[in-house]
Amino acid sequence: MFTKEDFLDYFDQILEMEREMKEAFVDLEKRVQHPEYKKIFADFAEEERGHEALVEKMKEPFKK
Repeated sequence: MFTKEDFLDYFDQILEMEREMKEAFVDLEKRVQHPEYKKIFADFAEEERGHEALVEKMKEPFKK
């Protein structure tokens, strides 16, 4: 049986991965010069921000 703490730990692991991916895309955006590639990496970073927000929402029921 999984406890609330187990779920919260799992979601925290997912959040860490999402944050790492976001930072990787932000870094890539800074490194490339091509405008289209910059936009692609910026869009990917924004998607990861959305994933972070989604995971935070998923954690809410387990915080009660």
